[in-house]
Amino acid sequence: MTVSTSDTSPETLSTQEDGPTSDCPFRVLGIALVVDEIGKGARLGFRYPVTPSDSGDDLFFSLPPRLMAKLFRPKKPLCQQPMTISVGETVFCCRAIIMDDGNLDLFNVIVALAPTAPTTTIPIAGWLDDSHHADDSPSFLAVRRVHMSIARLCRVLAREERRCQYVSLQSSQLIKLQEIMRQELDQRSKVNSAANSVDATEVTQASKRRSHRRGLSGNAMASISAVATSAPTEKEHPAKQESLQFEVEQEILEQLLAISPPDEHHGNLAHELVQVYHALAWKDEEFLPTPSILLSGSHGIIHVNRHVAVCIEPAASGSPILTSTELPRSYQTLLFPHATPNELVQSLHMASAPPRLQQLLLMVNPRKSLAEITVDAALPLGVTLELAAFLVKQGACVVSSVVTRKTTLACLTTAAIQERALDFSQEFGVSIFIAVSVFSSSGLTLGEIMSGAATGNSKSRNDDAALLGREISQQFDGGVSPAEIEEVVYNMAVWLRSHQVVINMEEYLVAVGTDKDGYETQDSKDSWSAAVEASEYSYDQTPFQHPESLYKELLDNLTGSTSTAALCWRFELDPMQLHRLKSWGLVNNKLRVLSRVPSPNDDWNTKLSKQ
Repeated sequence: MTVSTSDTSPETLSTQEDGPTSDCPFRVLGIALVVDEIGKGARLGFRYPVTPSDSGDDLFFSLPPRLMAKLFRPKKPLCQQPMTISVGETVFCCRAIIMDDGNLDLFNVIVALAPTAPTTTIPIAGWLDDSHHADDSPSFLAVRRVHMSIARLCRVLAREERRCQYVSLQSSQLIKLQEIMRQELDQRSKVNSAANSVDATEVTQASKRRSHRRGLSGNAMASISAVATSAPTEKEHPAKQESLQFEVEQEILEQLLAISPPDEHHGNLAHELVQVYHALAWKDEEFLPTPSILLSGSHGIIHVNRHVAVCIEPAASGSPILTSTELPRSYQTLLFPHATPNELVQSLHMASAPPRLQQLLLMVNPRKSLAEITVDAALPLGVTLELAAFLVKQGACVVSSVVTRKTTLACLTTAAIQERALDFSQEFGVSIFIAVSVFSSSGLTLGEIMSGAATGNSKSRNDDAALLGREISQQFDGGVSPAEIEEVVYNMAVWLRSHQVVINMEEYLVAVGTDKDGYETQDSKDSWSAAVEASEYSYDQTPFQHPESLYKELLDNLTGSTSTAALCWRFELDPMQLHRLKSWGLVNNKLRVLSRVPSPNDDWNTKLSKQ
């Protein structure tokens, strides 16, 4: 075990690194609170979570409360400063605060970290010494961020303790509740054990009477008695004990988070420590961020006693969700995988967000592009794009093409399907495998799938869509209208797209058979006139403009790497002009229209397929 404080010389405990270094070499295991009250000694007041996410993370969770309280009750010279304890591969970042008056002698906030790789460099000293700048490794910076957050939290907890005994009263209440619940659960366990013992005795006696009447042998009678009274096997016993212990701890945790604070307090210390843990770990891959954290910048905002704000910086730097730092474009839209725009609006009073952000969130719609949303929100387009970039940077949303009834979806990989299967089933009550199969392999547009699911049409290619509609109808006991089924199907498509399970297929134009001068014959002009007359658009109200000049202007971009949406955005084309160009190009064998999955190099490197 290695202990370090900030007044020692900088040094690191390191081993040879074989693989690449990640952005954050640690992940947050949990948080704990140790208190030392006068006349009661050091006790573990709270520990969260109750079980590890990985079987290897057992030290922080396996330490008995008494031993953990004794380990993290440091002597006075080690208090009032950051302390890092390395036990095996687990790193404990803690800060003990001595209180001069009141019943509380000391409290200590502990955050446990685990290296993401066995060879991670672990800083054991000098984490906050400004005179040393040589150690700028990711490990050093991660531990420093954790210590900075703990220091802010302890400063506020010490203030609230002096003002209203916040830590001492809350911790005493938590410890007392844990003792009462454990006694009740132990008593309940003894009653169940006694009942099982009585049942086993009755089974044994009944087996003896049956064996006497039926003339069973002594060995058979002994086997029946052994089965009825035997304890779990050696392999089953530890698993059952572990499962029972988890249920007990989980029930105690739920009670601690729901407990009412004392009359003079407004907050729940246990709930606040849980928020601190999630704020430290919110950029981990397995963590689902809350709306307030998504809009709070690079750190979370925790309100101690519901009125003192504390900035908690995540252990990991950067954002794991953001894949492109470019500004979203006006023909794109925003999809929200973690929290809906309404949930983000409700959390704005808890986060430092721009004042115009609420206007944008109220008008965001996956059916509309940012250019249309900016009109509805009465905002300048530049402001809308800047706010959209802010939301993408915070990981609150992803950039996507507009999702309409004409959208065609495709599935790139099956890896994300298994990862999102449980979340999708909980959200819609339908198997994600059925939904992805319908959206990606049927060859239908989203509008055709919605109509097929709503009407139950089982003709031709709509068989899969009708199956999806029946699966959705089973989730509604009182019946469902076709319009409601269509809305559910659309929400499924948006959910899958926002979680990168499926992606929009884009339309591309490719120039073919182009001669050097690019001029056309009189026959092509006549064909163009016939195409205009048969078009769905009406050109009577606009001056006739031959698309030949537009074709020549766009010729360098008609290579199949620029989508039609990007062409309209770059060259300020309206849908009518684009339709004219496509009709003329198809009739004169000058263009081919492709529909495919976008690649990272499309649309002048927008990286849309990675969003």
